[in-house]
Amino acid sequence: MAIEFGLTTEMVNTQYAVLGVLLAHYQQNQVLKSLDQVRISMKSGDFSPNDKVEQVLVSILAGCETISEVNLKLKPEIQLAQLCDWPRFADQSGLSRTLDALTLMNIEQLRQAVTQILHQQGQTVNHDWRGHLYLDFDLSGLPCGKKAQESHKGYFAKKNVTGRQLARVSAIKYRETLWSELYPGNQHTVHCFQPAVLAIESSLELDERQRKRTVWRMDGGAGTDEHIKWLLARGYHVIAKGLSHFRAAKLAQQAQRWDAYDDWWLAEVPPSVDYGCPIRVFVRRRLKDDKWRHSYYLSTLQLPPLKAIFWTFTTVEVGLR
Repeated sequence: MAIEFGLTTEMVNTQYAVLGVLLAHYQQNQVLKSLDQVRISMKSGDFSPNDKVEQVLVSILAGCETISEVNLKLKPEIQLAQLCDWPRFADQSGLSRTLDALTLMNIEQLRQAVTQILHQQGQTVNHDWRGHLYLDFDLSGLPCGKKAQESHKGYFAKKNVTGRQLARVSAIKYRETLWSELYPGNQHTVHCFQPAVLAIESSLELDERQRKRTVWRMDGGAGTDEHIKWLLARGYHVIAKGLSHFRAAKLAQQAQRWDAYDDWWLAEVPPSVDYGCPIRVFVRRRLKDDKWRHSYYLSTLQLPPLKAIFWTFTTVEVGLR
C-alpha cells in the first residue's frame, strides 16, 4: 500500500492522520503478522477474533484509556478502519467479549507474538554493546473497581484505593517497554523484580558478556541487599536507590564531606554491606520541614563526579523511561 498525501473535498476524513500513516506502515510491512499465531476459540462474525485483538491495539494507539471509549472515538472512523482492510471498527461490546474469551494459553501466545515483533522491529535487540544497555524496572499502581479481578487495596498514591500493579521493564535509551506483567494490587515490588530480570534474559537472550554491559536501574522498592547481590552474582551492573531510610540515616553519620548542589547535599561513604564486588555508595540529604531527610544510592559504574552520578539517578527516576 503506497502512502499518499492529498486534499479531500470533505471537511475532514479522519481525526487520526498520523495513526493512519502508522497503520499503513504496519500493513505494508506486516508488522503485526505474528499475532496470527494467537488462536482464540470464538466464532467469527463481521470480524475475526484476531481482527478484534488488533483493533484493541489500535484503540490504545488512538488514546482510548478504556474499551468503552471505542464507540465514541473509533466507530466514526470508517476510512481509518479501511486502512486495515476492515469495513469499520467493531463495537466496544464485541471487543470486550473477545478479551474475556482469552485463555491463559492465548495470553502466552500473545506474549510470544509480541516478543517476535520486538525482535523484528525493536531497537534494543540491535543495541551496540560497546556501550551499556540501561534497563529500568518500575511498578505502577493502576486503580480499578473493587470487583475487578485481582483488585486489592495496596500500594497506591491515595489511601483506600483498590486496583492492580503493573510491573514493567523499559530500555531507557530506546524508550521501549520490553516486558510487562499485571499483579494484584497488594503485590510489593520486592516480589516482582527477579521474575522480570529472568524474563528479560530469556527475551533478549543475554549472554554473560552482554550481562556485563547491562545496567539495572532500581528504585527504593526493589533496592534490597538480596536483589543487588543476586544481580551482581549474575554479572549485571546496578544503579539503585536503597530501600532502608534507617540505613540512610546511619550512613549519613559516616560522611566526611558534603557537597552542595542546589537544595540538596551529597556524600560518598564506605559500603556497609559486602556485596561481593566493588560498589560505590552515596548519601543524599535535604531539608524538609526543618528536618534532614536522607536517602542512599548504590552504583557499580565508575562514573565521573558526584553530581553526574546523582544526575543519573534522578534523571531516570523522574521520567527518562
